[in-house]
Amino acid sequence: MRLDAYSIKETIQEKIEYEFIVKRFDKDRLDEIVDLMVETLCSKRESITVAGDDYPAASAH
Repeated sequence: MRLDAYSIKETIQEKIEYEFIVKRFDKDRLDEIVDLMVETLCSKRESITVAGDDYPAASAH
């Protein structure tokens, strides 16, 4: 079962304890990082490119 982006974002925020770390770090930057994680997990591509290198999408899950 594939989750929607909103559910994935909520799960990520819970796992990284977003409500606590957002007090210590820049909220905008943290939101950008969380959004990148959501995009990566929602991607339907076979591979994900990071810093010019391709990785199997399954390794991100």
